[in-house]
Amino acid sequence: MKTIILGKQSLLSKYLCLKNKKNIVFSARGHASISSIVKEIKNSKKVNLILNNFFPSNKISDITEKEYEKFYDQSILFNAKLFSKLDGKNINKIIYSSSSSVYNSIRKDYQFKDTNNKSLYSSTKIAAENLIYNFASKNNIPFLILRIFNMYSEKDDKFSIVSKLLKSINRNNEIKLYNGGENIRDFIHVKDVVNLINYFIKKKNLKRTVYDIGIGKGVRLKDLINFIGKEKFNIKNTKTITDEVDVSIANIEEVENKNFTKLENFFSKYSSNKKKKLEYKTENTKNILQDIIEDYIIYGTGNAGKQVFQRLAKQNRKVFCFVDDNPKKHSQKLYGKKIISRKELIILSKIKIINHLIIAIPSIKKQKLQKIREIFYPYVNEITYVPLKNTLKSEIISLSDLDNFETNEILKKKQKVINFKVFSKELNSKNILVTGAAGSIGSQMVRQLLNTSVKKIIGYDNSEIDLFNLKNELKEFKKISLYLGDILDEKFLNYIIEKEKINFIYHAAAYKHVGILENNIESAIRNNIFGTESVLKCAQKNSIPIVTISTDKAVKPTSILGLTKRVSEILCLEYNTYSNPSKVVRFGNVFGSMGSVVPTFINQINQKVPITITDKKVKRYFMTLNDATYLLLWSIKIKKVNNILVLNMGKPIKILDIIKSLVKVRRTVDPNYSYKIEEIGLQKGEKMTEELTINNKTIKTKHPDIKLATDPIYTSYEINNLLNDLKEINDPNILKKKLKNFLLNEFN
Repeated sequence: MKTIILGKQSLLSKYLCLKNKKNIVFSARGHASISSIVKEIKNSKKVNLILNNFFPSNKISDITEKEYEKFYDQSILFNAKLFSKLDGKNINKIIYSSSSSVYNSIRKDYQFKDTNNKSLYSSTKIAAENLIYNFASKNNIPFLILRIFNMYSEKDDKFSIVSKLLKSINRNNEIKLYNGGENIRDFIHVKDVVNLINYFIKKKNLKRTVYDIGIGKGVRLKDLINFIGKEKFNIKNTKTITDEVDVSIANIEEVENKNFTKLENFFSKYSSNKKKKLEYKTENTKNILQDIIEDYIIYGTGNAGKQVFQRLAKQNRKVFCFVDDNPKKHSQKLYGKKIISRKELIILSKIKIINHLIIAIPSIKKQKLQKIREIFYPYVNEITYVPLKNTLKSEIISLSDLDNFETNEILKKKQKVINFKVFSKELNSKNILVTGAAGSIGSQMVRQLLNTSVKKIIGYDNSEIDLFNLKNELKEFKKISLYLGDILDEKFLNYIIEKEKINFIYHAAAYKHVGILENNIESAIRNNIFGTESVLKCAQKNSIPIVTISTDKAVKPTSILGLTKRVSEILCLEYNTYSNPSKVVRFGNVFGSMGSVVPTFINQINQKVPITITDKKVKRYFMTLNDATYLLLWSIKIKKVNNILVLNMGKPIKILDIIKSLVKVRRTVDPNYSYKIEEIGLQKGEKMTEELTINNKTIKTKHPDIKLATDPIYTSYEINNLLNDLKEINDPNILKKKLKNFLLNEFN
C-alpha cells in the first residue's frame, strides 16, 4: 500500500523517505500541489496519508503580524482545501504529526506574553488536529494524532534545543536559558519517531487515536548542559516570565517499541567526562489539554442533590453534571445536566482535574462515604458533603456547610483554580514533614499533599486528641505517618527526619491565640521562637529546605503573638542559604480555622445568644483554607528567596460584614431568626486593622498571588544577643519589653 507524505521540507518527511524509498512526498504549498496529491490518491486503491506539513518550526519565533496569512495557509488552510477535494474512500489511514506543545496551551487569563509565538503555534496545532478529526470521523477513516515531544537529529535539524546546543559547542553562540534550565524535557531522536510511525501504520486495532511520541522520561536542560560541559557554552540566564510548563514528558504506556536512542550517546563525544551519566526524570501524570472542570459535580440525584443544585443556582454557580449509582438514571438528565455513573466519573477524574465534588446523599453510610472520598482524593481538589442523617440538625449551620457553598461568597472572592500538577517537579517521590499537622493549616496541608505525587507525608504535633482525630479521618491513606511530639525536642525531630528520610519541611506549628498568649508570654516565646529555632536547626543539620508559616500580626506587632512570630520570621531568614533555603510565608486570617473568630460567631448564632464583636469598625484580611495551603505549596517554586513571601489576601473585610453574611446563611433555614450584636472593645494586643508588609513595598514573583516583602533585616549579632537575653530573663513584662525594643525601628 502506498504511503503519501505531505510536507517536503519537513525533517520527519526526509527521514521517513530515507527509511522507505517507496514513500511519495509532496510539497504542501500552492494549489498545484493539491491537484497533484488528489490525482495520485485517486489513481491508487488505498493510501496511507501522513501529514507533516506546517509552518517551518525554525521560523515560528520570527512570525510577525504581516505573516499571519502565510502561517495559517501553510499550517491549516492547505489541509482544509485538500480535504474538500478528497474522496475518503481512497484513504486507509491518516497520521498527523502534531506537537507536545498543545498540552497546557488552553488558557483564559492571557497573563503571559506569547514568548516566541508559542501560543500561536500550539493553538494552531490543536485546530489542525480538530480538522483532521472532523474529516476522518465523517468519512469513517482511521486516524492518529501523534503529539511529538522534542525531536532532534544530527543533520537538517534547525529547531530543537539539542541542535542549538550542538551548534554552539565551543562557539560564542548565545544560548538563552529560561528558569535557570530547571525545565524538564523529553527528547526523542527523529529515527525513533520514524520507527514509531511505521509501527502505527502497520498496527491494527489501536486502542487510542492520540499518542504521545517521546521516550517517556525527561532531562533537565541544566543537567544536559552540565553533562556536555558548561564551560563550552555561552549561556544567558533570562528572567523573562513565560508560560512554559515545568515538566514535559511523554506518556508511552501503550507503545510497544521502547528501545530508544540515548541522548547521552548523542553527546558523549563532546563530553569531557566519559564516565558521567545523564540523569533522567519520570512523570506519572497524564498529559491533557484542558485539565480542569471548574463547575460543580453533584454526587446524588435525590432530594438533597436537587436542593444542592438549586442553592448553587441561586448563587449563580454552575453544575457540570450529576452522578448516581442507579443504572436506570444513567444518560438521563436532571435540570438539563447529564447523569453519569460512578465508573464514568472515575474515567473523567483520570483525564481531568475536578475542582468540586459535592456528595449529596445524607443516607449514605460513613464507610461508603469514606470509600468515595478515598477514590477521588487524588483527582478532586475539594470533596465536600451534606451532613449525614444521623448528624443532621435542622436550623443549625456549620463550618462544613460554609465550606461547601458560602465561604467565597462571604469573603467576596472568586474561586481560584487549583492544579496540583504544577508541583510534580518539586514534590515527586519526596517525603514531606508537616509540623503542627493536627492544626487547621497543618491538617489541610496534609490533605492537599495527598493530591500531589509525594511519596510520604509525615505529620508532627503535640496535641494527642487532634492527632487522633486526624488519624481517624485519614486512616485509609497508607502514605501518611503521624507522630506525637514537641518541636523543642530536637533529638526526637532529628530521629524522625533520619528515619523517614525527610526531603522537605512545612513548619506550621505555633501558638496562635492572641488572648491566651498575652497572659502566657514565656510559653509563647518558648514555642514560637525557640521551637522554630529547634526545627530550623534540624532542617539545617539534615540539609532540608523549609517553609515556615507566619501571620500578618507579625507586622508592626502589638501582641505577644505578633512579636514572637516576627522574631521567628527574622530567625528563619538567618538560616536561609542558597543550598538550604529557609522561606517564610506570611498571610492573614484563614476563614473558619481553629481558634479564629468565625466558629465563635457560628456558635453564638446557633445558640441564639448575642453576637460579640470587639468593634464594629474592625477589619481583617481573610482567605480560604484551600487557597492559603495551595499558595503555601506554591511557595516551594519561588527561587532565591531572601525575605518574606506575602500572599495576596485581597482587601481587608469588616468583621461586621462577616457576621451579617453568617446571619443570612442562618436565615435560609430559619427565616425568623433575629440577632443582637454587642461591642466588647478591643482586647489586649488587638489592632483595628492589620497590615501585610512593614513598609508597603513588595516585589513580584512568578506567581501573581505571591509577593516578596522588603522588610528590615537584622545581623547575626543582633539576633543572637536577643535570643541569649530571652533565655536568661524570667520576668514576663521584661521579656515583652525586650521583644518590642528589638523591633523598635519597624514602627517608624
